[in-house]
Order: sequence, then structure tokens, then C-alpha cells
Amino acid sequence: MLVLTALKRRPRNALALSGRTGLTLVEVEEIIADARRDGYLDGAMKPTQRAYVALEYLRSSDPPTPPLPKTNGEFYCPKSLRPPRRAFG
Repeated sequence: MLVLTALKRRPRNALALSGRTGLTLVEVEEIIADARRDGYLDGAMKPTQRAYVALEYLRSSDPPTPPLPKTNGEFYCPKSLRPPRRAFG
């Protein structure tokens, strides 16, 4: 989807996309070939309506929430405390 977003602006060649996205030239060419095969790009390397629908869906979806760590239900309470390192320096 990063490459599809970068294809909205000109120039639309693999070298320019590689520079915009930070991907290697080989990776960009593979992504372009896959996007053309799947119908996300037309012959002029412009995103199709299907690509715009997919991008809009991804933008509107909620970001994933990180999983919470599993706990045993007890609160953590340290047994001893250390003074700061600067106190002895």
C-alpha cells in the first residue's frame, strides 16, 4: 500500500518510487507487477478505483492495539529500593 500511495504523484517509475519509499528497486518492481496483476494499477501505472477503495479502507480502519501483558492479578511491590546512582558519585 505504500507503493500505491506513492503512485498518486508523478513521476511514476520504479526508480522514483524506490527513492520515495526507501524500498529497493527489485522490491518496487515486484510490488508493481503484483499490483498490476491484482488490478490495482492500470497500463499507465496509475492507481485504479479498486486501489483507491483499498487505501480508503486501510485509512479508516482502527490501528491495532498492542496486547496487554498477562499478569497473575497481584500488584507489583518491590522488596527493596536502591538510591539513585548520583547519590554516591
